[in-house]
Amino acid sequence: MCSLKALQDWCRDVCEGYSDVQFTDMSSSFIDGLAFCAIIHKHRPELLDFHSLSKHNVYKNMRLAFDVAERELGIPALLDPDELLCEEEPDLLSIVTYVSQLYCVFNGKSHDSLKNCVEAEPISTRRQEETHTQGPRVWRKRGEAHNPRCLRSSVKFPQSVMVWGAMSSAGVGPLCFLRSKINAAIYQEVLEHFMLPAADQLYGDADFIFQQDLAPAHSAKATSTWFKDHGIPVLNWPANSPDLNPIENLWGIVKRKKALVCLCKDCVLCLSAKRTDNSGYRQNSFQ
Repeated sequence: MCSLKALQDWCRDVCEGYSDVQFTDMSSSFIDGLAFCAIIHKHRPELLDFHSLSKHNVYKNMRLAFDVAERELGIPALLDPDELLCEEEPDLLSIVTYVSQLYCVFNGKSHDSLKNCVEAEPISTRRQEETHTQGPRVWRKRGEAHNPRCLRSSVKFPQSVMVWGAMSSAGVGPLCFLRSKINAAIYQEVLEHFMLPAADQLYGDADFIFQQDLAPAHSAKATSTWFKDHGIPVLNWPANSPDLNPIENLWGIVKRKKALVCLCKDCVLCLSAKRTDNSGYRQNSFQ
């Protein structure tokens, strides 16, 4: 079995001798990406040129380590450099899970031992999947419940905005900012005023197939009738399968870019959401 302390000691031993890697813990020590590269270089120096890397080029370091590990070692890229750059400090559980896989590969252990590497250390935490209303996760040892280093602020009612958008191989349509919860009637208005003009602009007289998930407003009988009346074929879609929807990748890009630049003062998304007119929605275009 491999405890968290043993995994941390292993990382410290492996990174010893790499002058730019100051290994102190399983979170902040990985913030510039060099520790990932050092672990790989120590065991497989032919896979990357560590001495050409700089601690100031964080994205490049992480991208290189994750790509090499996935391509050469068969370790899935569970971490995303874009998301890590948005965080003040990397999530401990995510780092431990990923580094445990490096440990298993370089020590000839099966991935079954990964569970031991993660679970053996008695660390107290509120799991976000179990208490998702309690704010961000905080990992701490016993007796550190009120340690300021282990406290994270949270917002009880975070600001949110509902946006409708469309994409296709021919390009993207406008964004529609909705001020109220969407129902079948409002959704049909959005289709009428936003989807149809966008389809005309992108495809002209050419045929196209519309894809949507099975949200109640989308699958309502009135909405199905609207599509039939307008002669628009709708792609059959399996239930409970949001990960299949290709636009989720585009929403992910938008959210990550917004997180990097938004100060909730000048953000285009926030300002557009506030400037909705009396009709309940507002149009804006993004490239």
